[in-house]
Order: sequence, then structure tokens, then C-alpha cells
Amino acid sequence: MGQPFHIFQGVRSVSEDGTGSKLGTIGLWLITIVFGGAMFVAGGLKFFAAEMWLSMFEAWGYPGPVSFVVGGLEMIGAAASFVPRYATYGATLVAIIMVVAAITVVAHPGEFTPTVPLVNVVVFTIIAVARRDARWRP
Repeated sequence: MGQPFHIFQGVRSVSEDGTGSKLGTIGLWLITIVFGGAMFVAGGLKFFAAEMWLSMFEAWGYPGPVSFVVGGLEMIGAAASFVPRYATYGATLVAIIMVVAAITVVAHPGEFTPTVPLVNVVVFTIIAVARRDARWRP
């Protein structure tokens, strides 16, 4: 059913049956741990540094409490990225949130640049595509 997904040329990450080479599997878990962990922390900061995030979201034109929704969704998406059955869905959720974040910081120039959100879009898209054959299907 088609060719296996390739993250790096010559290194098979995850094949159609959900298995893969050791190097590809280790690489996929490594980026999932680093970026998923960082995203989980970033989402949590929207609750623990609430005053700052409330005022920033309001400065960007969003209702302040939306920061809690975004933080919760970032945490859910990041946590789901660690579970192969749900990783495609969680990583896709995070990638979509990061697209909106990049658009927001471009539309409202200030202390943030779109670099970090765009890197996250790429990384979480790789995770989503690499785990697509292991995803849960109703």
C-alpha cells in the first residue's frame, strides 16, 4: 500500500505496518520527547504565568481567557503526541495551533518572531505524518 514514510533520505522512520528501523524510531522518539515536552511545558505556562499570558492575548486582540484554552489544547496535543495511536491527532492539533501563533506574531510585531511557531509546525507535522499508520481509527 504505497511506500514507507521517509523523514531522512535513506533512513526509514516508520513503515506502513507501524514498525521502522531502529535509527528512525529513535529519531522520531527523540524529537517527540524534546518538542512534545517543550510544548507541554509551554501550554502549562499559560496557567502558571496566567497574568502575563492574559495580557498578551488581550494585546493581540483575543479575549484573555482564550490563553487557558490554547494552553490546555497545547498540553493535550503534546501529551497525545507521546501515544503512537493518538500521535497523529495530537501533533496535528499542535501544528494547527502553531500556524495560528505564527500568524498572530506576524500580524502583531513585538517581542516574538514567527520562527519558533514555524519550527514547531514543521516538527509536529513530521510527527503526525510519521505516526499516521499507527493512528487510531474508529
